[in-house]
Amino acid sequence: LRCKYCRRAGALSSSTVKMATVLPLSVKNLYRAVCRFQTTHFLKCPNVPRDERAKYMALKESDKTRGNKKYWITSALRKGLMDHPDGIEGIILDEEKFRRRVGYCSF
Repeated sequence: LRCKYCRRAGALSSSTVKMATVLPLSVKNLYRAVCRFQTTHFLKCPNVPRDERAKYMALKESDKTRGNKKYWITSALRKGLMDHPDGIEGIILDEEKFRRRVGYCSF
C-alpha cells in the first residue's frame, strides 16, 4: 500500500516522511498497518492536500469506534486479497476472485 500523493509527487518527496509505503505481512495485519500508516505518514505528509486531511480528521472525530478488525479482514478477503499461499509473508490479490467480483475479463 502506497501513499498516492507521494506517488504523484515522485520518489524523492516520498522519502521525506516515513512509511509512505506499508507492506502488511498478512490480511489479519492489514488493519494495524493502515492505522500505523495513518498516524505515521498521512497526518505528516506534505503532499496530502489540506482538504483531504480535513476530511480524514472530520471522519476520525465523528467515529470513535476506531474501526473493526474483523470487518477489515472479511472485506479484504471478499475483495480478493489473501495471504500468500506459499507461506511467504505478505498479501497478494487473487486475480480470479477479483475479476469475478468486479466483472473484468483481464488486467
